Amino acid sequence: MNADLRALPFRASSFDLIINLWTSFGFFDDDDNQQVLRQWAQVLRSGGRILLHSDLNPRRVKQGIFDEPSVRDLTNSRTLTVIERYCQEDGRVYGTWRVGDMTHSYKLLLYDEERLAEMATMAGFDVVGFWGSLDEPFLELTDRSQEFITVLRKRD
Repeated sequence: MNADLRALPFRASSFDLIINLWTSFGFFDDDDNQQVLRQWAQVLRSGGRILLHSDLNPRRVKQGIFDEPSVRDLTNSRTLTVIERYCQEDGRVYGTWRVGDMTHSYKLLLYDEERLAEMATMAGFDVVGFWGSLDEPFLELTDRSQEFITVLRKRD
């Protein structure tokens, strides 16, 4: 199924958990990203949770620390090359994915703990916590953490 995150085709209170992986939140403007959170709140049951995962820790990125370019092996002896940069003026990460001679450019808004907590609260969530890794045990979020993990709980 394909659907727009800003207008989900599911009934209210349909899910207990939403998992959003690999930096797939932030590709819209602020208003539309807020709408995504509202849609998630609508389709989650009371007490439901969201796990938001990003491989871009805002603390590191704002210091200009990227593990880029990143090269990942794909099938058929192909590789994916990812190049990203942070623009402090607009708070966005600008990136390019390259596979062979195909290139895709993108931009996403980078939300830190304070701003993400503010948006989540407005959408009806409480912040359970922020972590720096999905590996067990979850690691504390620090300036050196590679990942940025957020867990939200829909208020009753």
